[in-house]
Amino acid sequence: MSLLEEIMGLLSGMEKIPGLPETDRQMIQEKRKALPTLLCAISERWSKLEATQALSEGDLKSIYEALRASGAGKIAPFTDLISALNLPIAQEILSPGELYQWGTKLDQMSPRVPGTTSMDDTARYLLEVLRSFGIEAWMEPLNFNGVFFHEWSFDIVSPETINFACFPENNVGFGDVTADLVDVGRGKAADYEDKDVKGKIVLVDWGGLWDHEGPCALRERYGLLHLYDLAFANGAAGMVGYFADTPGNTLKLVEPGIKPTGGSNVWGQDEIGLNHQFKLPVLNIGREDGLTLKKMLRDKAVKARLVVNGVRKVSTTQIVAGLLPGRTSTTIACGAHSCTAFEGAICDTVGVVGTLALAKYFASRPIGEREKTMLFFFDSFHVWGNCCQAAVTVLERHKTLAAQIDAFLWLDHIGDGMADSPRMTMTSDNPVLWPLVALCMAKRGIKPVAMPIARIWSLCATGSFERQGIPTMTMQALGDLVLTPEDTWDKFDPDALYRDVMMHVELAQALQTITVPRNEPGEPVGGCGALFTDSAMPEYPAGLQYVPEPCYPLYVGGEHTPVTILKTETEKKAFVGKKQG
Repeated sequence: MSLLEEIMGLLSGMEKIPGLPETDRQMIQEKRKALPTLLCAISERWSKLEATQALSEGDLKSIYEALRASGAGKIAPFTDLISALNLPIAQEILSPGELYQWGTKLDQMSPRVPGTTSMDDTARYLLEVLRSFGIEAWMEPLNFNGVFFHEWSFDIVSPETINFACFPENNVGFGDVTADLVDVGRGKAADYEDKDVKGKIVLVDWGGLWDHEGPCALRERYGLLHLYDLAFANGAAGMVGYFADTPGNTLKLVEPGIKPTGGSNVWGQDEIGLNHQFKLPVLNIGREDGLTLKKMLRDKAVKARLVVNGVRKVSTTQIVAGLLPGRTSTTIACGAHSCTAFEGAICDTVGVVGTLALAKYFASRPIGEREKTMLFFFDSFHVWGNCCQAAVTVLERHKTLAAQIDAFLWLDHIGDGMADSPRMTMTSDNPVLWPLVALCMAKRGIKPVAMPIARIWSLCATGSFERQGIPTMTMQALGDLVLTPEDTWDKFDPDALYRDVMMHVELAQALQTITVPRNEPGEPVGGCGALFTDSAMPEYPAGLQYVPEPCYPLYVGGEHTPVTILKTETEKKAFVGKKQG
């Protein structure tokens, strides 16, 4: 399925969201009409320009004309935009080698899990780096009801003994279950008909990532959580599953979105108690192992043991933020998430490196070249909590500053270390930000597929800013390695990394010199950025305070080699950032 087909299908689904205001429905219909023209025109223009080493002003104007003629969004005069883009960039401030070293240092602290020593180390490192640039930096504590895993395993115990590489899915329940294993296919309601799973462990094909993110984008319960509900309602004692879109036999940890106070944005049967704790113990195994188990179950009865143990407690993670004054209080905000599932190079070490690069670049320039103030923040709750909470928290706690922000750059998955992979980019329908993003992408040799639909499909932190009428953008590189142990920094080409980072530097510099009109405030239609709006946090019980959990081991590999577990700092340093054979 092409990008256009995926986007059009999603927008079609959004039109059917219950209770959708008629104005939002009309907005979606207008975008559905214009986007095919936009994407086709950009593809046609880019096929003629992509081999050009340095685009001329005329080349950029041809891209601008494609944007304007599509009718996809409001657009400022080209002369205003090109004046902002023609400012020289101080290329010497940043280098590919320095950016790569930042990423290596960060990933040596992976997996970066909120409430653990690794995330605390990361927060201190980011604070230290921002301050080394001369930026006023601080930490914002965010309390949450944490679920921390201490022990997990999955084994076949009969008719033979087999141990499988596995990892607990996000925020799942605890248990030590030895029982029959039952294949329930995709784990949907019909798959449980005529099957007795009470007290047993179910094996489920979880499909692809979009099977879970898709419902979330439509404001429905996250797909994987719905599968937990069905298993729990049918009496299953545990679940083991695999993702059909992971390469080889690697693992995947997804982001269902959990409130700081517990539970998801849409309640389900598997959420129990005051804090909406998930009851069912759930482990992820590799796709190849899952297919092997399905074959075994066709021939004979299989008994398995599933173990997930740990602790639930109030914990704390730190949002790191920094403020760099400009000549005025008008502010450009930039952010990324500093937590990871495993090593997390794409998701989101590259975004953290990009945000640090923006901080260093603009802190290195004289204040006379900074018309606007700059805000930087790093979200440490994103993967293991939810992707909106840091933005909700920062904007809620700093209302005066929030009122001054005229653009937000969300540097989430800005690259995958390869120059030729696609970058799906979404911006607000803003006459300045939308075309500037596309033109900056083109200048840096990136196909300028920038779609002005962020108020309709808001991703992560952008939703909180869209809600206040602050124009947003996010350029995202996605692929099968995201959220798996194969998402490692050694796969990044430093020059491609530099290119993706410098696109954002060029964009931010252009935004320094041009007035960006605010959009009309409004609730995002859908997407993960529309889901979490509550800033409520739990309090520590009387007499208790924050005690970090130990760092989790780092899982790597699984596509071409078995999953390997790195447990010590020495093992991590020997692996992270080193090109693998």
